[in-house]
Amino acid sequence: MRIIISTDFSPEATAAMHYALSAASYYNLRVIVFHFHRLSIHALNARLPNNAIDRVVAKKKVEFENYCEKLTTQYDILVKPHFATGDYLQELEECVAQHKGDLVTLGSGNKSLEQDMLGNTTTRVIGRLKTPAIVIPPNIPAFTPFKKLLFSCDITRGIHAKVLQRVKDFAHTFKAEVEVFHITKAVKQLHDAEYDKHQSLLKEGLSGVTYLYQNVESDKIIETINKRIDAIHADILIMVPYKYGFWNSLVHRSKTKLMASRTKIPLLSIPL
Repeated sequence: MRIIISTDFSPEATAAMHYALSAASYYNLRVIVFHFHRLSIHALNARLPNNAIDRVVAKKKVEFENYCEKLTTQYDILVKPHFATGDYLQELEECVAQHKGDLVTLGSGNKSLEQDMLGNTTTRVIGRLKTPAIVIPPNIPAFTPFKKLLFSCDITRGIHAKVLQRVKDFAHTFKAEVEVFHITKAVKQLHDAEYDKHQSLLKEGLSGVTYLYQNVESDKIIETINKRIDAIHADILIMVPYKYGFWNSLVHRSKTKLMASRTKIPLLSIPL
């Protein structure tokens, strides 16, 4: 498995990078560290000529490559550097495509009302990337091996076979068991003709993986997920981000994006 570790070297991103490197070293994963370099406001205000800016960027690239060599020694795993400038999301997508990344890791800032309303770079990445992304929260304790994955999903919407395959792949890579956690606002939703079909797909899709199914009735989705995380001592939360149309997006916020700024454990977002 190849992971793309995205960092801008802010405190949160740096902590997330070291957490991800510890995990990659433990599971013997292939690592590419993606660094998007932004020119300082001072350099932009100075209106330097293009060749001067190129020299600054080239110097930063060499410094970054040397830093990745040190990370290779520190974590005893090959760390490949990928340095980029330009448009962050476009460059990240190109990095994933170039290196055939299976997973992108991102740091997350502390929860705020502004993030809940407008989102941030991390939530925009989740909404755009076609590759699974794992969001590592700030102030997370040191890495310990993953033993339990909590897959929070909406059974009534159906679960795509591709999503289940990816859940299975991560469970095998991390040698972890899975709990499938369904929260519904009304019990009657669970007693339609589609329910048995979804259960059958779940059993088939997660064959070969130790998993448990748990259903809870609640209208407090985020709070209920966090309580379940604590109850089973989950190491990773897995969610699928659903997209809304323009008008629905005015009243609905993706629960995955909300959890990205509120979770206490890594959040693995698997796109459809």
